[in-house]
Amino acid sequence: MAKDARENTPSTKNIRDAVRGIEDCMADLKSESGSYMNRCRRIRERIASIYDIARDQGIPKKELRALIRKRDLERKVEACRADLEKDEQDTFDMIEDKLGDFANTPLGAAAVERARKRWGRASAKGEKTDTGKAAEPKSEPKEPPSKTGNGDATLDSLTQH
Repeated sequence: MAKDARENTPSTKNIRDAVRGIEDCMADLKSESGSYMNRCRRIRERIASIYDIARDQGIPKKELRALIRKRDLERKVEACRADLEKDEQDTFDMIEDKLGDFANTPLGAAAVERARKRWGRASAKGEKTDTGKAAEPKSEPKEPPSKTGNGDATLDSLTQH
């Protein structure tokens, strides 16, 4: 014989208990959030006070904020590598070494791009030169930049016209 459909539905008491329990937890969560915000407000007030004291001692507030922000970002950058597993850190280091520091700067990136176009690599790929026109095949390839002891092109050789 089939069960009565009412046996599969939750009781009114069970529904009320579940709703009451969830609402009590949400009230606790709201109270904790308020407490947290109050603690954060007190910490932010202490930070503002320290900035004011520093300003009174002759330290420019805008520049100090910029320095604090820079140091925080540097810690975040370091954490990018630290969050990797050991073998991933090794691969990360290898990739970073191959890129080199010069190419990571805006000037370096622009110089590398200009040099790539200037020495005919653009024509091999059908890309445009620094004049904006499609590169013509070169009858005589230009000499590559002079090399330093570490195999990197020198800044002067990359920026000459």
